[in-house]
Amino acid sequence: MDYYYITGTSRGIGRALADCLLQRPDSAVIGLGRTSTIISPYYRHVLLDLSDLHAVYQFGFPPNRGAHRLVLVNNAAAFTPKRLGRVDPQTIVYDYHVNLVAPTLLMNSFIQAYSAHTADKQIVNVASLAGSVLFDGLPVYSASKAGINMLSRVTDLEQKLGAGGIRVLAVDPGGVDTDMQASARGADAHDFSRVEAFMESSRPGDLPTQRLSPRNSGGSSTTLRARRTWWSH
Repeated sequence: MDYYYITGTSRGIGRALADCLLQRPDSAVIGLGRTSTIISPYYRHVLLDLSDLHAVYQFGFPPNRGAHRLVLVNNAAAFTPKRLGRVDPQTIVYDYHVNLVAPTLLMNSFIQAYSAHTADKQIVNVASLAGSVLFDGLPVYSASKAGINMLSRVTDLEQKLGAGGIRVLAVDPGGVDTDMQASARGADAHDFSRVEAFMESSRPGDLPTQRLSPRNSGGSSTTLRARRTWWSH
């Protein structure tokens, strides 16, 4: 059995990815988050508030002895399009907790739990163009995604230098029509100067939806597509 731990499965990319994986009889999906919207005999939900760091570092990954593949997908993210000086301090703390600190804690726990496991092991962190390109109005989101990028690179290097055998990826899915895109389109232009560009990109057919479909490519490899390949291993 393959076990996929995915944060933020209630909607958007996380929900689409979970739905895709659940089409495979050899896959079990464990959703981590506050809300559960999936009903499947191969799906289990763990109620976990990613902004509650005490709850996150108390979460432990089970042994899953006999698993063929173990994957952690840090997908959930908080998105507040506001310029610094106009953001509520509690929102800044919340967004950093969800976007960067909680993923770091989950990665740490995953590595501790599975370094000696013989399964194929991967950590996939959902990245963003905002982590490497300047967008006004996204200071916290951009900084947290830049942190995810470097966290992924350093952790992958550590795994290559050690004997953990866990592959770590940061993957940018590109523009996808999700609630986050809707939030960007609804932002105040005084906070987010690119709001009109985001509104123009929302025309039918301009953005891929979050529907994914599996494509077997031989052996144990699988590619997930959303009008473009965004995660392959």
